[in-house]
Amino acid sequence: MPITKHDGAELYWERAGSGPALVLGAGLGGSSSWWTPNLPAFVSRFTVITFDQRGTGRSSRIPVASIEQMATDLLAVLDDERVETAHYLGHSTGGAIGVATAL
Repeated sequence: MPITKHDGAELYWERAGSGPALVLGAGLGGSSSWWTPNLPAFVSRFTVITFDQRGTGRSSRIPVASIEQMATDLLAVLDDERVETAHYLGHSTGGAIGVATAL
C-alpha cells in the first residue's frame, strides 16, 4: 500500500498502467476510488496516479488547511514516485489542486 508522509499526514495513492504519467484529482472529499470507472480508458496509454486527499479515503483524517496544502501533498506523492512531469486531470477541487500544483 503506497503511503507518502507529508506535513503531518499519511497520504494514500495508487499507480496503474504504463506510459506517460497522468494524475487524476477528485473533487473535495473525493478519494482515488472516484476514478475507478474511468481507469480502463486511461491505463492502456498512461501510468495513472490517483490519490486520496488528506481527510478522505485511506489518507489521514486530518483537516485540510488550503488548496495549496493539498498541492504540496500531491507534490510529495509525485516526489515519492519520482515523477518529474505529468499530465493532470481534475474536477472541481481536484482541478484547483492541479492549478495550484502547476503554479
